[in-house]
Amino acid sequence: MTGKDTIAGYLASAAKHLREEFEHIKDVNPHAGERGGEIEAKVREFLNQHMPQRFRATAGIVIDIDSQTSNHEDVIVYDALSAPLYRYQEKNQIVAADAVAAIIEVKSLLNKKELENAYAKIAEVKSLKKRPESAMDQKTTESDLSSVSTLGVVLGFTTDTKLETLAQHCVDLNENYDSDERPDLIVILDEGVITYTMDYVGWRSGGQMMPPASEDFVIPPCYVQLTVRPDGIYSLNRFFTIMITHLAFFPRRPSIPPLNVLLEGASNKRIHLATYQYNTERRLVRLEPTEAPPSESTRIIKLWTRTKEHMGTLTFIPWQDGGVVRMRDVKVPLQLILKITTDETPHVMNVEHGEMSMVLKLTRPQFEKWPEVIEKRSDMKATLEVPPPFEVGHIMKGGTGEPFMARLFLGVTTIAHSIIGQEQKSQFEDAYGPCLMAMMEMWKTKVTIKDLINGHRNALQKGSIVKKKKGELVVTEHIDGPLRSQMGHFLETASEVIDKLPAAMKYLGIDISYYAANELKFNRGYDKIETTLPDVATYLRKWRPTLLRIKERFKEMRYSGWNIPNIIYVDSEGTKAMKEPKVDDVPVAEYVEGVFDTLVLGVEELCIEGLQRKTLGMLMIDEIPLTARDPNNAQRFKMNMKGRGVEWHITWSGKGFYES
Repeated sequence: MTGKDTIAGYLASAAKHLREEFEHIKDVNPHAGERGGEIEAKVREFLNQHMPQRFRATAGIVIDIDSQTSNHEDVIVYDALSAPLYRYQEKNQIVAADAVAAIIEVKSLLNKKELENAYAKIAEVKSLKKRPESAMDQKTTESDLSSVSTLGVVLGFTTDTKLETLAQHCVDLNENYDSDERPDLIVILDEGVITYTMDYVGWRSGGQMMPPASEDFVIPPCYVQLTVRPDGIYSLNRFFTIMITHLAFFPRRPSIPPLNVLLEGASNKRIHLATYQYNTERRLVRLEPTEAPPSESTRIIKLWTRTKEHMGTLTFIPWQDGGVVRMRDVKVPLQLILKITTDETPHVMNVEHGEMSMVLKLTRPQFEKWPEVIEKRSDMKATLEVPPPFEVGHIMKGGTGEPFMARLFLGVTTIAHSIIGQEQKSQFEDAYGPCLMAMMEMWKTKVTIKDLINGHRNALQKGSIVKKKKGELVVTEHIDGPLRSQMGHFLETASEVIDKLPAAMKYLGIDISYYAANELKFNRGYDKIETTLPDVATYLRKWRPTLLRIKERFKEMRYSGWNIPNIIYVDSEGTKAMKEPKVDDVPVAEYVEGVFDTLVLGVEELCIEGLQRKTLGMLMIDEIPLTARDPNNAQRFKMNMKGRGVEWHITWSGKGFYES
């Protein structure tokens, strides 16, 4: 007897043993076939005794990268070396879809009804989302072939239906399922198998078809045949051969269930006790509690070609004993700029709107000398400039007729320069500039969000993005993705405004570093300031709940995966109308307007209060009545002489920015 005959005979004997186990279970418990638990356990036991030990068979549920789950599955074959072990019952597991190599539906009696049930359950698992293959995956053979697909198997112990009739049921059922959701193999012990074979054009091979390697597999020039193989007692042999072949090409994949599932029930709150930064010696160094988070420098380097094409903007962010360089509007790689200026090629990461370096041994004075180095070592032009927030000639649409531009940009800076003097101008800009730039970015994002929503609503009303499909109106263009992206950026910039304001107020002599901290820190800071600046203390207490809600929303988005829901569409007068998503029960456009309204008013009033306390002699800051403001330069405050007006001091009015 040859080795091949020995192995084939052994598997045939194993099939016979499985059949005998099934008959014994039925004899002991006539209803076992209906519940199937003991039968499925025997199948799992057989597989665990014969598969490569890298793989294990279990029962349980499958979860994918989008947190979608299957129902309970009879037999899940998974990569035990890559998948973490999670059990929700003693003999049931939660398995990450990325690690699932095969799914087996076990049927004591396979007929049309049970076949329909098996199709549905296999389709459920196969439709779960797996991440695409990547460099993280490790091939297990020298071949370039690999497959992350899930093999779908129906294993019946007996049947009261002919194999050909079951195969015809498969033909009918296939019409209801996409090809990548159908079973790949149907096995009836002692009877035969139903599977798919491939006949290539010009060469009738009849070879076994395996599940596609990936969604973008190369399309072969072949005919795929649904085939009945009456293998009799060797049916298990064919099943095992197909299974082992599939497992041989299943790569090792790091498989971690979605974090929100692992952390379900855990708190979303984070209590910060200390903040650290890595210095250039790769050691974590604590930031002092009084230090503000690092802000981008108010000096920027603009890059141009000789023909005056803008190539990017560089800014410097101070670090412990070095600095970080950020590049916006990237048309030339930041890594190339770093090579030119530092003779090194440090790692660079992609960030929103550009690129950012890792921490460099770089000081701000060294950064400000880069234009000379860049021009000397390349054919680019480079200029060191003060960024747009302090250049009157470069303001956004609306100019100073837009109250935000007139009051936060021109008004505060003009008054500050009048009070603190030109010699301290750069220090004030360094303190106030980061907060102002964050507000400007928030303003632009607010406008973008409102334009997105209004433009989409108008397009729906006109019917330009609505068409009929199978008798129903469908929307052909969606803004859910861009709207979520802009909303995330808006909350980030709003949070940044809150974080950057204390540095400006510290320069103006008022400590508000605690104003958005936890309750204990806030109360300590409040008690200190209440005796010296009671009006400011009262203002902060009134303003604080709004700030905390904004910060909480930002944290939910950043750390808990929260975001605005999709737009809902309803039929309306022959076209579609939209139901605008809501945040805190307020439509998105109204929400961003309200957040902006509250934040910029608070920044303006606190900064003016700080500047008022720096006025000397007969100077004071006076408020221009709302009705008396120039519509082309809608400033709210002006310098005045004492006795010629009313000295303004901060008080909580409850009004919005445009009302005050």
